[in-house]
Amino acid sequence: MYAPTSPTVGLGAEKRTMNPEIDKVIDILESRIAELVSARDILVESFDPPDSLRRRMLDSRRASRGSPQPTVPGLLEVPASGVQLTVAGSANGHGKVSRKDLVAQFLRTHGPASRSEILTGTQIPKGTIAYVLNDKARFTSRRGKWHNVGE
Repeated sequence: MYAPTSPTVGLGAEKRTMNPEIDKVIDILESRIAELVSARDILVESFDPPDSLRRRMLDSRRASRGSPQPTVPGLLEVPASGVQLTVAGSANGHGKVSRKDLVAQFLRTHGPASRSEILTGTQIPKGTIAYVLNDKARFTSRRGKWHNVGE
């Protein structure tokens, strides 16, 4: 069995060198696994109740690594644009602001925007934006730009 951290592996008295192609595949797999773990952590942070086992495990992993805890509820920092969106008093019951509220605040702040502008400005995943904008009671599209209903 090959060890993923070492290109040269000892098997008994003989040593074999890992094929560079296999080493590349392992690196790609490790990268993808890290991306999946990150996606899972984001989903747990966003949707799991604070007292759930997954949330407690995530908090424990972060504490052991010295990683920062989740940001203050109601505040989303958007690294690409440096914009901060705040929505007062509209948490989803878990101390988090809903993605719909974040998109609505973005549209109030920046005016009508295309789907790609919303994606770039909020850093919310593409599939989530599609789900959010499907709420016809809150959002409407006119001439390729999304608006809050009634604005």
